[in-house]
Formats: sequence, structure tokens, C-alpha cells
Amino acid sequence: MAEEYLAGKDVLLYKWDTIDMEWEPIACAVSNSFSTTLNFLESITKCDESTRRRPTSKTYASSADLIIVTKATQETDKVYYNALQDAADNMTKAWYAFRSSEITNKTVEKYFEAYIESIEITAERESNTEVSVSFGIDGDAVNIDPFATT
Repeated sequence: MAEEYLAGKDVLLYKWDTIDMEWEPIACAVSNSFSTTLNFLESITKCDESTRRRPTSKTYASSADLIIVTKATQETDKVYYNALQDAADNMTKAWYAFRSSEITNKTVEKYFEAYIESIEITAERESNTEVSVSFGIDGDAVNIDPFATT
């Protein structure tokens, strides 16, 4: 059996819509990163000079280069871009997810609550408009949909 890989084109950025109570696809990821960093406390005692390490906290970072999802009209593109821009302008914390698109049978899911730390739009004449976003993640990032109903 040949190995199958999850293509970057299959990963979408979703934003939780607090009005319709559903995940709204915002953009296709051109590239994205998600990192987890553990912070450690090291200690040495007079009785035991071996170094002891234990994790004390965890931080996350995420950024993405995106192409806004198009649903039939350019007006929709503006709505999705504005959803991200408004979250940054209003310093609003929201739930986001990087998930596999519905059309693939491969699964990748990462859900996180975050502020948008920076957003930049690049619109070149002969190519897709790209949006670069950096997220300031607040709290834990999880692999299970926090809004899933059983």
C-alpha cells in the first residue's frame, strides 16, 4: 500500500461563528505553522546535586499564509477577510481551527482560542490575494472540537 500524505491544499482555517454556532471556513492555507513549547524549571539541591527538570508551562504559536475562501462572489471574499481584520482591529479573541477540508478522508485538527497579533494582505495583479496572519494563542490548543455535540 502506497503512503498517502495530507496535502497543504486540504488544510483550511476555520473561525467559530458565534451567531450561527458553526465552524465557518475562512481560508485555504498556502502554508501554516503550529508550534508547542514547554518551559522547564531546573533545580539543584545541596543534598542531591543532579539537575532536576520539570515542565512548568506550555506556550503555543501559530501563523499562516492564506488564500481567502471564495463562495461564488467577490463580496464573500471581503466578508471572510473582514472577519479576520475585524478580529484584529477590535482586539477580539475568537476560536479558530486548522482542519482538513470536508472532501478528504485524512484528518488533521487543531483548535485554539486566539487574538490576531498581526494581519497583512498581499494583492498582486496576476495571482491570488494572500493574507498572512499571526495568532496569539490564549490557553491550550486541543485536537478535539470544543463545540462538538455528542
